[in-house]
Amino acid sequence: MIICTLALRARGASLERAIESVVGQEGVIARPLIVINGDRFDPDLRVCLERDPRLDCIYREEANLARAHTAGVKALRTALFSFLDDDDVLLPCALATLAGSIESTDADFVVGNGIIERGGQGSPAYDPSREELARLNSDPAACLSEANWLASCGGLYQLDRIPSDIFDNAVSCFEWTYYALKLATSCRGVLIPECVYRVTDTSDSASKSLDYALEYCRFLRTAIGICRTRRPDLESRWKERCASAYNGAALALRDKGRYWIALRYQVIGLWQPGGFRYIPAFTRLVLDSVVRKRMNSAG
Repeated sequence: MIICTLALRARGASLERAIESVVGQEGVIARPLIVINGDRFDPDLRVCLERDPRLDCIYREEANLARAHTAGVKALRTALFSFLDDDDVLLPCALATLAGSIESTDADFVVGNGIIERGGQGSPAYDPSREELARLNSDPAACLSEANWLASCGGLYQLDRIPSDIFDNAVSCFEWTYYALKLATSCRGVLIPECVYRVTDTSDSASKSLDYALEYCRFLRTAIGICRTRRPDLESRWKERCASAYNGAALALRDKGRYWIALRYQVIGLWQPGGFRYIPAFTRLVLDSVVRKRMNSAG
């Protein structure tokens, strides 16, 4: 079990809960591998982690999540592996459930459902009905263009069947959708209805940030490139999302006062499939930019 963490003092309690959820697994013996991701760690917490007999610990000076994942995988000494964020927890029978599915299906990887808590209410990450699972399992790569079915803590993988480049060059903020697309287009996976983890969706989600909006555009370009070489039939599905993504990035840039870069994103979006529906938004952005420029000149 690979847990990547910044090892900050503020994350100490949640990290301990994550570790306890791994070592306390029922029906299997699991040992966490902690990857300290970057040099902002709390020194006392690092010492505690390195001395903890329940786990192994490695350190990377550069803070990069995808490369931390790769470093963790390279350090593994087990046939099966999985990931867990330092603020999430596994349910007690998670690994036994996932390992049983791998054994019964001989899949390269298995993905379990999870409980997403929002405002004190929990709901499954994806619809566990028989019909929906059949649709997801019939073509996971195609369904991925609608919604990501791979949570960071939802999968269990066979080490000798996962290509070494799966975790390379992941797009920031979209690491798990990137991994899911590469896995679904190169390996055989199975999604199961059982819940194996619990995560909390917070209101300060990264999905509301400017970086997220910009990285989403980059992710879509990457996804199109992956599909072009591995699943050409899916390329158009990702292209159809580009116009909305570039419009969203343009609006996020405008809100930060970066009008001219916003216009660049808006123009790129106009040339995507269906992009002409954003001509009114482009017009408003041009007018806002002109007004802004005149106000600055007058000031």
